[in-house]
Amino acid sequence: MVNLYLPTVTAIDYTEPCVSGVKNVTLYYRFSCYNNSPWTLWTKWDGVDDTSPYTWQFTAPYGPGFYEFEAVSVDNLGNQETQTFTAEAILCVPLNFTYELKHGWNLITVPINVSWNAGDLANYINKQAGYMICDTVVMLDAVNQTHIGHPVGEGNPPGTINNFTIQAGIGYWVFLHENFTLRWVGKPIENISVQLMPGFNLIGWANHCMNTTASSVVENITPATMAITYDAFIGYTVYIPLIGGDFDITIGRGFYVYCTTSTMWYGGRP
Repeated sequence: MVNLYLPTVTAIDYTEPCVSGVKNVTLYYRFSCYNNSPWTLWTKWDGVDDTSPYTWQFTAPYGPGFYEFEAVSVDNLGNQETQTFTAEAILCVPLNFTYELKHGWNLITVPINVSWNAGDLANYINKQAGYMICDTVVMLDAVNQTHIGHPVGEGNPPGTINNFTIQAGIGYWVFLHENFTLRWVGKPIENISVQLMPGFNLIGWANHCMNTTASSVVENITPATMAITYDAFIGYTVYIPLIGGDFDITIGRGFYVYCTTSTMWYGGRP
């Protein structure tokens, strides 16, 4: 199914005595994955519209992400508005995709823009399932090199034990009582900034415009020496340069990297 977005332009002619009426309006757009990554060139969308209200059926040709628009009008005397290549409106097309979770432990990241704690992540999964299919969320404290678990609904009041903040670009363990297809729906994450510490770091891939591999991640994090992921069916996969074990990393996946020194990671974005 293709989602249709309907940008509408209001074109106002000059006042008397110069008024001649609007002949047509042309819509231009450009795209950015994350609203701060490189933008595409401005492109004319689907011809011109010569009937007010000036509206186009915009199908978001690049998929989820951010679109900026500029409208250029022509009057009945042939005078054309100067194209300034400046956004007059912006549209965010949300992510909407499924992610397969398996019975047992899963390494994931939250790929949408949220203000959540661990309990909110579990509730997002459980609400879709219709019952408590996820009962534990675990993070890695990279400073102290220890895992911290949030048992869903436990504590006094309920849900207060280790209810840590969910962060963009961080990976998490979630435990499920059976296989489940999760649907992620929401605004793409615009900025990722993770402080990597010496030792193991649990991070996650939230880039919908490109996938990657463990070898590429390790190569682009200078002090990284290995990457590790986990699958409930096959167990752990370890990538070490010159030894092997490379694995694919797609949006929503969590994984470990081991670093010899501290550094910043910006989510593998350009």
